[in-house]
Amino acid sequence: MDGLSCMQNNLETDGDSRVSIITVSPQEVIPCYYCASSQIGLVRFLNATVGYHSFFISVGGQLAVSGLETGGLSDYGRVSAGLQMVSISDETGYVYLEKQICVPMDGAVTIAFINTDFGLDLVEIRDIFCNGGIHTGCFRVCNLSITNRRINVSLNSGLTFRAVGYRELTRFEYLLTGYYMVSVYSSHVYSMNIILNSNLYIRGNTSYTLYGFNGSSAQDDLRVLIVEDRRS
Repeated sequence: MDGLSCMQNNLETDGDSRVSIITVSPQEVIPCYYCASSQIGLVRFLNATVGYHSFFISVGGQLAVSGLETGGLSDYGRVSAGLQMVSISDETGYVYLEKQICVPMDGAVTIAFINTDFGLDLVEIRDIFCNGGIHTGCFRVCNLSITNRRINVSLNSGLTFRAVGYRELTRFEYLLTGYYMVSVYSSHVYSMNIILNSNLYIRGNTSYTLYGFNGSSAQDDLRVLIVEDRRS
């Protein structure tokens, strides 16, 4: 599993309280959520919802993550590759959602829980690690905001990601190492208003995923989580 890593709970908050940056660094011991065979992949969970209590997540009938709050990202866990049943409940045991996911063999996936027009759902996001070299990083955007169905994201005032749709994951763009001002804009029919800014240092051979999701039900109350996945 070349380049797969596990979070070490390094959470930074930018000057804008709605922007958080999580660094995911290599870790020697990765816990097993559900390993019934030698063919395994890595799974982590992101709570990108608003309006729910914290989540208790089971994989294959076994509790994997307890008390994942809004904006929280779990560690990676090892899971048997193939189709697996994921169950999301609250602390009382009330089940919000049960759904199958596909775990890639020798790969990694982020399962994001999101708000939809019909309640809770999940999105599978394949985690691909950067091969840009020591002078180049990789950056992509994932829009999980139900009230901001189109967002634009610029780096150093250059519009890099245009009209990223709800539940859409962009491809990676390669960026030279260095400091960048990351700006997120709403993308309505008659306006393109800036929602927030954040400073970010792009490291070589490192993958960055910007997740946008709701802070509340208000139109432009957007929260941003930037996940930095470093290779081992």
